Amino acid sequence: MTLTKSMLLGAAAVLTTVGVASAADLPSRKSAPVEYVKVCNASGAGFFYIPGTDTCLKIGATVLFEARYIPAALHTYKWTPAVGGVGAGVVNANRYNRDSTGSAARARVDFDSRTATSYGTLRAYAQLEAYYGTALASTGALKSAGPASATDASAARETTIVSKAFIQFAGITAGRAQSMFDFYAGAYNWENLRGSNATTNLLAYTATFGGGFSATLSIEDETARRSMVGSVDSDAGQFLKVDVGGTRMPDIVANLRVDQGWGSAQLSGALHNARVSTVDGNMGPHDEKLGWAIQGGVKINLPMLAAGDALYLEAVYQKGAHSYMNGNNLTASEGVTANKHYGRGAGNLPSSPGLNLSDFDCVLVNGGCSQQKGFALTAAFKHNWTPTISQSIYGSYMKTEYSGAVLASGIAADWTDARVGSNVVWSPVKGFTIGAEVMYAKKDMKATNASLNAFLNNHDIKKTDVVETRVRVQRQF
Repeated sequence: MTLTKSMLLGAAAVLTTVGVASAADLPSRKSAPVEYVKVCNASGAGFFYIPGTDTCLKIGATVLFEARYIPAALHTYKWTPAVGGVGAGVVNANRYNRDSTGSAARARVDFDSRTATSYGTLRAYAQLEAYYGTALASTGALKSAGPASATDASAARETTIVSKAFIQFAGITAGRAQSMFDFYAGAYNWENLRGSNATTNLLAYTATFGGGFSATLSIEDETARRSMVGSVDSDAGQFLKVDVGGTRMPDIVANLRVDQGWGSAQLSGALHNARVSTVDGNMGPHDEKLGWAIQGGVKINLPMLAAGDALYLEAVYQKGAHSYMNGNNLTASEGVTANKHYGRGAGNLPSSPGLNLSDFDCVLVNGGCSQQKGFALTAAFKHNWTPTISQSIYGSYMKTEYSGAVLASGIAADWTDARVGSNVVWSPVKGFTIGAEVMYAKKDMKATNASLNAFLNNHDIKKTDVVETRVRVQRQF
């Protein structure tokens, strides 16, 4: 009996041991720990940690709709000067065939990533935009859904671009970004004002000195600032056909800036090399000149009026670098779809009525490059009437001048452009706005060429003006 009892107890012990070992071999049914998305407060509102990394990311988007109206009150004309003779002018499009209305839709997505390192924050930023415009808006600017330049009836157009794509690290900015020359850059207006508002490929270094002071040196893409070039020289009684010469040096841009509680101020300078060459395949007359621009701007915060109120004042003077006072290189008239004169900017008026001569960086005169010169003044004020209703008032004045030889040829005229506008925006919900804008623009032309002057007078287009209205619905999130 004792032997039998001992055997049974031994068998039970063996079975228990085997059972325990087998249970240990079975797969666990316990779920793996879930890695939840964590808020990244160090980088600011809206940032979160990308799971499994130490990088913070913020994703944003903008959806926008616009409708525009411009009275088609004028014909548009085309002028062809003749060497030693009378120039010819013809109707380019009559007002019946010009668009007066148009609509546009834009979608934009922003990605902003930041990683803390021992050298400071490593940032990568990308902004992608898709634009669809019809009729009057079919050639509008992508960045601001800006001015139309169509001189006749236009179909719809769809375009997608990389608006921004840059990396910042230890004071270095590399990629496609806002030019380091720019200051106001269309902060409040929808239709363009004069001044510089250019996005370009660049490599820049910014040194910070404390107290909000900084200095930046930037090497920027020259093609983003290209304007037209021309010639007064002739071949067999005709003006030489010329075009922009190949790039040899980038634009050099520098600024000094201060950002403090009262606002901001910036002094900017730029060097821009313009090259002009004949296009007949032979090495005919050609030349290049180094142009330059200088700009000063100030932003004054006005919280004593209302939270968020501010005033911008800006002035720029340039010689041989026209886009630095008249540049929005996302305007399709000489922008997104252009292949050479990328920085020419918007047409002379919102819908280009009357006669619009080219804006030249330089013109061949006796084999040498004669540069134009000019200045632009810009002011903009924003006031928040209530927490949900705001209004902006703004304006600009620009003057372009050419040498006597260029004016005498009839290929160009001195001209001034004045603009004043206002928009009112209602924000019933955070990130959602409905607004309307009115812009008045006027151009005065001064020609010394007798034929061109007579043509302007005969068609009453020496002075032209236009009023543009638009409504906008926008959602940002």
